[in-house]
Amino acid sequence: MASGSFSGWEGNFPRQLAVVKGERLLDRTVRQLKEKGITDITVTVPSKMAFGDLGVNQIVGNNGYGLHNILNTEPIIKDKGLIIFGDTCFTDNAIDIIVKSSDDMMFFGNTAGEMFAIRTNGLLYKKANELQLQLKDSKKTDQWKLYRYINEQPIDIHKMGEYFTYINDGTDDIDYLKDYYKFK
Repeated sequence: MASGSFSGWEGNFPRQLAVVKGERLLDRTVRQLKEKGITDITVTVPSKMAFGDLGVNQIVGNNGYGLHNILNTEPIIKDKGLIIFGDTCFTDNAIDIIVKSSDDMMFFGNTAGEMFAIRTNGLLYKKANELQLQLKDSKKTDQWKLYRYINEQPIDIHKMGEYFTYINDGTDDIDYLKDYYKFK
């Protein structure tokens, strides 16, 4: 998932295009997925070819945040699939854990509170649509609120429940320039 806000960096630079270990972050993730045998890859983008030719399918997302980006994938995935966050620098081990997960629905992230990927199913999309209808400003609703809603927890209290796999191997998202310098 590459579409979304470009906030956090000066000049609104797309974090997904930051060069990490000699590759643009988005290209790196696509390559890692292909190396694990994933060939049906679609990237949501803010506008057609906004990130150039990625060698995969591209659809224009609504350039929203969190819940909107998850719902952007529903027409493509429909039920079972993976949502991989475009602003994350994955280790090969993390991609392996995510791809090999046999759970019907799972969220992946680290103990620092960063979420990296979601294994989807029909229940996840059902709950995402319910949550969107319940919240006044679902454009600012992040994936953590969806996670809590699915686990029947208060959506504003961070508490872990079911459907979460920790990946604490150096995989991290790049929200700000200080995060980028860890990988450069």
